[in-house]
Amino acid sequence: LFGDSPNMILRLNSNGTIMDVNKAFLIKSEFKKEELIDKNFQDIEGFGSLHMQLFKAKFEEILNMGYIKPFELQISLKGNQLKWMSLQASLIEIEGKKLVQVIARDINERKESEQKLKESEQKYRLITENVNDLIIILNKDYKYEYINEAQHQKQRGTSNKDLIGTTPLELVHPDDPVRP
Repeated sequence: LFGDSPNMILRLNSNGTIMDVNKAFLIKSEFKKEELIDKNFQDIEGFGSLHMQLFKAKFEEILNMGYIKPFELQISLKGNQLKWMSLQASLIEIEGKKLVQVIARDINERKESEQKLKESEQKYRLITENVNDLIIILNKDYKYEYINEAQHQKQRGTSNKDLIGTTPLELVHPDDPVRP
């Protein structure tokens, strides 16, 4: 699993010395194995130097707790190209030696997609908030999911926040015979 994993895997001893890296790590980081093995992660130029204080703190947390929860950050590897990564780590034992195993997943594409979606949502909101028509979106349960605030306020005189999560039928008076 270590050698063939598509994730970048790095193994360090308790002093922070790199003991092994997998093939994916070498390919994605553009480091050569001899540039990493038997070197402390803090001494490798370009090796996440942007967040070195965070890495040191997380390394101590691993040694104390035995693991760290996954976290995401943008790191620079060789060549200073910034990449979004999801990192998690835990203590493992191999041949009687305790090692810190760090697994890094490249999440650059996901982050780029999230950014594009956010930009698209901002454009959509800008358009819908500035039209002269009332725009209402109901979800599959016929509950109000979106109402453009400006037009709703202008036409109804109330905030759209009172309606979000309710259904149009809830606006009908209980004595009205149209209500099912």
